[in-house]
Amino acid sequence: MFRHSKKIILTLLTLFSVLVIAGCSQGSNNSESSPAATTEVPKKVNDIEGEWKLTDIRNSIQSIYSLFEIDEVQFGYFLTIFDDLDMRLKVNGDKVEVSYSTDLNNFSNNLYKGTNKKDSAEVFKTNLFKRTKELADKYKTNKATLDVTTGAFSFYAPGTINDTDKTMSFQEPLNFNMSFPMTLTETYDPITYKYELKDNLLLVSLDGIDSKTQQPAHAELRFERVTGSENNTAATTTKQTASLDGKWELINSSDAFLRGLFYRLHDQYERKLLLQVYWNTLKNLKPTITISGNKATYEGSVNLTDAYNSIYEYHKKNAKIKLEPKEEYIRTYYFNNMIKTNLSASKYSKIDIDEANYTVHTVIPDGIVNTDRNIITFDNPMAISDLVIFSNFSIAMLDTDYNYTIDGDILTLTYERHETGRRFNIYYELKFKKVQN
Repeated sequence: MFRHSKKIILTLLTLFSVLVIAGCSQGSNNSESSPAATTEVPKKVNDIEGEWKLTDIRNSIQSIYSLFEIDEVQFGYFLTIFDDLDMRLKVNGDKVEVSYSTDLNNFSNNLYKGTNKKDSAEVFKTNLFKRTKELADKYKTNKATLDVTTGAFSFYAPGTINDTDKTMSFQEPLNFNMSFPMTLTETYDPITYKYELKDNLLLVSLDGIDSKTQQPAHAELRFERVTGSENNTAATTTKQTASLDGKWELINSSDAFLRGLFYRLHDQYERKLLLQVYWNTLKNLKPTITISGNKATYEGSVNLTDAYNSIYEYHKKNAKIKLEPKEEYIRTYYFNNMIKTNLSASKYSKIDIDEANYTVHTVIPDGIVNTDRNIITFDNPMAISDLVIFSNFSIAMLDTDYNYTIDGDILTLTYERHETGRRFNIYYELKFKKVQN
């Protein structure tokens, strides 16, 4: 009996030893592959992970305005409305959130200045708040709240990131105070924006065809990364300041020309059409400034064939009467009547007009460079044809001072002037890059 029991015990011990050895062997194998077996798959982190803050606000906002019908006076008042907007964009894996809070009292006051004052400011604000709340309450995915007694407004939009396609998708568009939705369709339709990293900025953009004008339209928001304390700035590198002498080429043409078109295109039929048509024609132009000692020369050219063809085709499609032949129509209503007449006042500029090809080449010589005051003065303001004039609202005939600064190989010219009879300033910032010899 004992021997039989002993055999059973020895058999069990042997089996136990085999299991222990097998267990150790299996445990050893698991230890080698344990991260894959026991650890959750790490969240995918893309190159825009983290928090971003809206920057370069005026240029971002003016691109949104290009989607709407806004005259030059409204634009002047509206350009600075969102200067203090603290819009944040947060990316977490494949999720994105956009949010901000603001005071609609300031927004209402500025809107009131730029509209026909049929009602008092208080009545205007009451109606605006009511309309804003009605629009906000229609959201299904986005969230917008307004306290009509205080004017406190908040906005929140959740979305998703497609890192492969470089897109952000939202069930409802981004919207500025329920007055300027960033969309070419309806206010509550799903929307997909493109995004890219460029020059340390996150660009969130919308491209498409405007349903009314049938012209390409573009809107773009620019965000800078929030890293640690917002007082921290990126490490600066010492850049060698370029000599003022030499040739400089405009590099922010898209922003500068859109600003100029907003200021200039007034009292014209189909204002938004002309804004979009001319902007698409001008946005890639690169006028230059050449500086030698205390002298400066500005030079810029534009061919308007594509713009005029687009304008004519639009009017031909929408006209209730038969139009003149295209060449006659363009010369009568645009090229001869507008450009040749308006540019004749620029007596200090050398303007070469090619009537056969709708081309205008402008040279403004004898600009004065004052290095003590950092000012460049031209007898006529810098301009592209008569479409964009980097001055006030008037035609291109006034002597104009531009303040300048140099940062590395970037020459920045600024112009700011209060528009007579208005309560806003006209402001330009023109960035030129040194052209290598």
